[in-house]
Amino acid sequence: MSIFCLQLAFGSGKRSPSYSSIRIWVCKLGKYRIENQEFSQENWLYWIDESIHIGNEKILLVLGLPQKELDFQTGLRLSKLRILHMEVSTQWTGDKIAVIIENLRKKFPLAYVVSDEGNNLKKSYALAHALHIADCTHVLSKGIEKCYKDQDIFKEFCLWAGDLRRKWSLTRAKKSYLPPNQRSKVRFANLFPLVKWAKKQIDKWETLPEDVQIAFHFLSNHKDWVLSFWEILM
Repeated sequence: MSIFCLQLAFGSGKRSPSYSSIRIWVCKLGKYRIENQEFSQENWLYWIDESIHIGNEKILLVLGLPQKELDFQTGLRLSKLRILHMEVSTQWTGDKIAVIIENLRKKFPLAYVVSDEGNNLKKSYALAHALHIADCTHVLSKGIEKCYKDQDIFKEFCLWAGDLRRKWSLTRAKKSYLPPNQRSKVRFANLFPLVKWAKKQIDKWETLPEDVQIAFHFLSNHKDWVLSFWEILM
């Protein structure tokens, strides 16, 4: 739309560039900004993760924030973070990640790293002599896994929510009542939105259609269990 408006303003009769051309321009701009951004010599915090799979390759993403900008009174927003490094590889070993950390800290002095406790990541921090703070979401999810993994009622909850999603996924009338999708990877970390959804349905139970209430039999039969789970997450 912006390019179309410019064409009208300048009277250009040329065709608008294709989606692919615009995507390439944006990618090149992003690469330029990463490589040429200004940086402060004060200490930085790193967030490191093996992020997105592309075929048999994975992206290693390093986000950063000057330590002085960290505010524990408010939630951390993605808009405050800066991309310090992004690279694709078929395998990310501790040695390879350690080299990246050493190169980055020359421009962005490192205070500490926040990440999950993947073996390759922990090895890289040891090799680079970097202080590592475990991501609280992963730590909490591991604790939940130990407490609930073998509970029959927990297994029933997950199976029931998954079956309900499969049954209603193509039903427009039930779309607003669908439980959130559960990823198999970091499954216990992804329980948070599922429990939040369950609590929301219980809170508005009286306004739910009768057929939805019948389908939500698990919530009506195990209301106390869901609410206790919610208290833990809160």
